[in-house]
Amino acid sequence: IDRRRKIPVTSLMFALGLDGEAILSTFYKKILYKRTKEGWRVPFDANRFRGYSTVNDLIDADTGKVVLEAGKKLTVRAARQLQEKGLKALRMSDEELVGNYVAEDLVNPKTGEIHAEAGEEITDKLMKSLNEQGYKELPLLDIDHVNVGPYIRNTLSADKNMTREDALFDIYRVMRPGEPPTLDSAQAMFQSLFFDAERYDLSAVGR
Repeated sequence: IDRRRKIPVTSLMFALGLDGEAILSTFYKKILYKRTKEGWRVPFDANRFRGYSTVNDLIDADTGKVVLEAGKKLTVRAARQLQEKGLKALRMSDEELVGNYVAEDLVNPKTGEIHAEAGEEITDKLMKSLNEQGYKELPLLDIDHVNVGPYIRNTLSADKNMTREDALFDIYRVMRPGEPPTLDSAQAMFQSLFFDAERYDLSAVGR
């Protein structure tokens, strides 16, 4: 809010009416991994995979050929050359999906059971569970820790607020400690902070 009174930026987004999935989709692209007999098929994008360090051999999902051996780093030039040669997709193992983040809630359409929440990190245990549930496609966040960092995802994970109401109350308590908030008073204060034309007027010379 200001230098002295701080809240997670995701709380501000909750207060604006966004939910967790909307916050993540605002800041991250979604990559769809598709299950095949050999593993997971992921679209190859030279810009996304530049600087990628291989744990296992990097394998062309269509031909089965190794395009980069394990333990090597995919340079910008090499990634571009692979794309120019027609590489469309890579084959990934379950092991290589561990450490990635789910892009949206994975829900059983029949029971409503949530198998994984948006932003949740894939662990060995979760990967095993998703396989047991028979998932053929997994939407994952485009976070590689090289070109795209997990900062917003991590903030969302640490944010104790989960709804717009929770966030509004939290902002009110930060701005006016000691005063018990109501939904009306919290909404009114938030509105005046950011949307009151008389109070928040960005003129030609700034504030």
